Amino acid sequence: MLPFKPYSCLILKMKNPILAALSQKSLSVGIVASTVFFGTTSHALASILIAGAPSTASWLNDVQAKIAGTGLISGSVDVLNVVSSTPTLAQLQAYDAVLFFSDASFADPTTFGNVLADYVDAGGGVVQATFSFWIAGIVIGGRWRAQNYDVWQPGGQISPGNLTLGTIYDPSNPILAGVTSFNGGSSSFYNTVGSLNPTVGPLNPGAVAVADWSNGAPLIAVNTSTFAGKIAGLNFYPPSSDARSDFWVSSTDGALLMANSLNFVTKQVSVPEPNSLLGLFAIGTLGAASTLKRKLKSSQSTEKKPTKVG
Repeated sequence: MLPFKPYSCLILKMKNPILAALSQKSLSVGIVASTVFFGTTSHALASILIAGAPSTASWLNDVQAKIAGTGLISGSVDVLNVVSSTPTLAQLQAYDAVLFFSDASFADPTTFGNVLADYVDAGGGVVQATFSFWIAGIVIGGRWRAQNYDVWQPGGQISPGNLTLGTIYDPSNPILAGVTSFNGGSSSFYNTVGSLNPTVGPLNPGAVAVADWSNGAPLIAVNTSTFAGKIAGLNFYPPSSDARSDFWVSSTDGALLMANSLNFVTKQVSVPEPNSLLGLFAIGTLGAASTLKRKLKSSQSTEKKPTKVG
């Protein structure tokens, strides 16, 4: 995008430099206020972190490319291999949302789980994906697991193959925006969430089902009410068939599900009410105009004739 030059279309040919400067100041205030009011943007740029523990490191690059390729993340899309590194809270807070998943053991599952919980408590948004819903082995630990930040009860894993998007419980949920198809591939990996405690059910307190797999297993759920930040659960493994042929089919909407989920949990920056913005515009413009008027009166005694504008 070319840089915005607020005065490029309005050139005031004034002999008095004070008047010209004040005119530009008045114009600048009006343009800045009206630019905010009419909405070039309604929230801060969303930058996200993909914190994955894949069994093959290069699969992180596939997830990164797929999410960035949707064009739906307005800021940076970064990756961190949490097989060998554990982020601090300060590192996570440089991002508006985090996607994490596993297929190998986290470097420090307890510390990572505590940091993720702290991040959500501070208003950060998290998307959790397969296989981090495991009950043992490649699990997330710490407060995340102990205090039910997972949207589902943990379980084992299964790969029945060739599953697709099934029952949709909340078609208006933004995670499903633009999604027309999803195929889990010839493996269709997911965690059998809740299977070890069927009397409780798969959902943790506060979580709500959004959609299932075609075989009735949970696929998408969210929790927007229990914690300060939002959490979304995606019960599929994030790398696509471009990384390995049996993963979710890259010609379907897995990337869109991930990008939409990250935007859904992102904490947006609120914009002042229109009345406040109109007040800002009025006060700024009137203040500059008043100053201009006083300067104009004081300069009339030294001006031989009015300055032409044209």
